[in-house]
Amino acid sequence: MPPVLPARSFIPSRASTTIRLFLAALVVIVLGGLAITLVQLTDTALSIQERLSHLPNWAAYPLAGALIGLGLALGYLVWWLLRPSKVAKALPQAITRDGVLTRIHALEQLADAAPTSKQDLATQKRATQATLTAAHAEITELDRRASAPELYLALFGEISTGKSSLIAALSGVPIAIHATGGTTTGAALYRAELGADSTVLMLADVPGTNEVDADAHAVLAREEALRAAAI
Repeated sequence: MPPVLPARSFIPSRASTTIRLFLAALVVIVLGGLAITLVQLTDTALSIQERLSHLPNWAAYPLAGALIGLGLALGYLVWWLLRPSKVAKALPQAITRDGVLTRIHALEQLADAAPTSKQDLATQKRATQATLTAAHAEITELDRRASAPELYLALFGEISTGKSSLIAALSGVPIAIHATGGTTTGAALYRAELGADSTVLMLADVPGTNEVDADAHAVLAREEALRAAAI
C-alpha cells in the first residue's frame, strides 16, 4: 500500500504566517477602534447628562428633545443612504401580439377624431396611416419569423466588439470590417448551419451601440434585436 502523503497548502508557510499576522493586527485595530469609540460616546453622553442636570427643567427638556431628534434624523439619513435599492417591479402585463393588435385598433379609432381644421385632419390622417402601415408590416414580419423553421439570432453589443467577425466566421460570408469600427450601418441577415442536426440560424448583424453621432443606427439595432428569438 503506498504511503499517504500529508495534504499540502498551495500557499507557502511564510506567506501564510504573514497573512495570519496581518489579519490578527487588523482585528486588533478594529476592536481597539470600536472600544475607543464606545468610550468616547459614553463620556460624551455622561457629559451631556451632567450639563443638562444643571439647567432648569424648562430648558433641559427641550434641549434633550432636540438632541434626541437630531440623533434620530442622523440615524435615518445614514439608513437612507445605505439602504439597498429597490428592485424595479415587473410590467403588470406582458407585451403580446393580441395586445399590439388592440392598440392598433385603438389608434384606428383615434384617427376618426375630428381635429380643429381640415389641414390638421389631413396631417393627422397621414401620420396615423404611416404608423398603422409600419405596425402592420412589423406584425407580418414577426408572424413570418415565428412560423419559419430558422432560428433568428441577433448579435447586439457595443461598437468594435467583433460581432461582424463572428457572423462571418459562422456563416462563411465575407463581411467588410474596418479597424476604426462603425462599418455596420444597417441590419443584415446571414444564414448559418450549426450542430450535428444542421440547425439553421439567421444571424442578424446590426450596428454597434455607443457610436458617435449614430442615434439612428442604435435605434435600428434595438429594433432588430427585439424581432429576434434570441440575442
